[in-house]
Formats: sequence, C-alpha cells, structure tokens
Amino acid sequence: QLRAAVRDMERRSDAQAALGRANQEVVRLKGGGAQLKHQVQVAEAEADRLHGDCLRLHRRLQAQEGRLFGLREDARGLMQAQEAALARMEAALAGRVDPAQAEKWERALSDLRRGAMRR
Repeated sequence: QLRAAVRDMERRSDAQAALGRANQEVVRLKGGGAQLKHQVQVAEAEADRLHGDCLRLHRRLQAQEGRLFGLREDARGLMQAQEAALARMEAALAGRVDPAQAEKWERALSDLRRGAMRR
C-alpha cells in the first residue's frame, strides 16, 4: 500500500510538472500571439498611411493634369491668335511693299513663325 501511494505521488508529481510545462508553453504562445498581433497592427497602420499618401499624390496629379491641359489650351489659343495676326499683317502689306523690301519682311515673318512654333 505504501508503494502504491508512492507511485501515486510520483504520477501526481509528474502530472504537476507536465501541467507546469504546459502552462509555461501557453504563456509563451500567448506572448508570441500578442507580439504577432502588434506587428499586424503596425503593418496595417503603415498600409493605411501609404494609402493616404497615394490618394494625396493622385489628387495632386489630377490637379496638375488639369493645369497642364489649361496651359496647353492657352498656348494653342495664343498660337492661333498670332497666326491670325500674321495673316492680317501679310494681307495688309500685300501689294504695298516694294519687291526689295518683300524678302526682308518674309524673313522677319518666318522668324516670328519659327519662334511661335518653338513655344
């Protein structure tokens, strides 16, 4: 009967030791889980920040695209106005300039057109 009691105590001691090891493992796993949860939260916060940055950059790009479109339209309108003014000037001068001066005017008008094209 004493031997049975000793074996029973040994089994209980082994069971308590196993339970203690299991509890330590549970605590370790919970700590690891908490650390992983924190890392997930940090990664989600960073993803949200990057998404916000992307949205801000996209809005800025859209605004710049609109300004660029407006500038191109303005440049197109100015070039058309300059072409119209040059055509009116050519029409007004047609027949009034002597042939010696005509070549000089043609060069000047050509230079003006090239300048307009570069812009």
